[in-house]
Amino acid sequence: MKIFKKIVLLAFGLFLSFCIAELAYRLQWFDFYSTELNGLNSKAVLNSSDKNRVLVLGDSFSADTNSYVGKLQHRFPQFNFINAAVPGTGILETNCIAKNRIERFKPSLIIYQIYIGNDLFDIRKSLNGNISLSRKIFWWLTDRLLVLRYINYKAGQLKNTLGINPIHQQYRNDEIFSVQSFSSREKLLLRAEPLLIENSVLLKNGREMDAQVLVNGLRELNVIVKKENARLIVLLIPHCAQVNHAYLNKMEKVGAQFTDKTAIHSLSFPFCVLFKEKLKGEGVEIISPLESFQQIDTAGNLLYYQNDIHLNSRGQQVVTDLISSAIRKLKN
Repeated sequence: MKIFKKIVLLAFGLFLSFCIAELAYRLQWFDFYSTELNGLNSKAVLNSSDKNRVLVLGDSFSADTNSYVGKLQHRFPQFNFINAAVPGTGILETNCIAKNRIERFKPSLIIYQIYIGNDLFDIRKSLNGNISLSRKIFWWLTDRLLVLRYINYKAGQLKNTLGINPIHQQYRNDEIFSVQSFSSREKLLLRAEPLLIENSVLLKNGREMDAQVLVNGLRELNVIVKKENARLIVLLIPHCAQVNHAYLNKMEKVGAQFTDKTAIHSLSFPFCVLFKEKLKGEGVEIISPLESFQQIDTAGNLLYYQNDIHLNSRGQQVVTDLISSAIRKLKN
């Protein structure tokens, strides 16, 4: 009986601890991502009193010292570009982070970057695929407890530091594609949901509901943006399979499945159409680089890494050019 009581007390203590931790994360009682912010920005940028600030929010496509954010800073020295992106985050984490970041830096422009390949998966993970029971349970919990996502993210960073897990950079060093060398995380997501790319791009098999959650999250973000009399640009990074058949065939080799290969390459794909329709008239500028990517990306001019879903330097440059045009129009 005493042992049973101890177990109950322990379980209650753990439950209460997670509730407090979840509340702390959602309300951002302290800066959970100060390390990332300080790592991506110089002290001069963070402490500048200059009012011409552009705040960038997003995931690993932006949270890179070699991303389009740094290129924009060189192109527009009259602005301070503050890179507040965090790898592995989506709209649910962003809306926890954004308020404090916007209040602190008071930017006149906010860029929020979305990755079409897995941002809907971040909202609702697929639990029916070829993955272990323990992972299914963990993913089910992380769909409900954002602090667990944060703990998992920090644990991954620690493993990378200790050399337990391969860091993402190694996937970007190979010049020749191979299934074995391709990003293990992407292969995991495709084992969980082989149709993930098609479902996300075309909003099928329940992903249309997840897209609505993302749209609603953007509306919440835009409310905060408008309170500061700022403007919001939403950047939609396409999945490489949307660009051409060479990438699509590569993704099939690593586990992706497609039922409509023609629709995947359409410029008027449902994901983008939904965002333009739902956010029309709300002062949000939506940038989709897909058309430029399809025109520029060739066998000798790849915009993505061979064994990773991220943009290489050429891809980042194309994004820089597109955002630069949008900034000039907004500032004129």
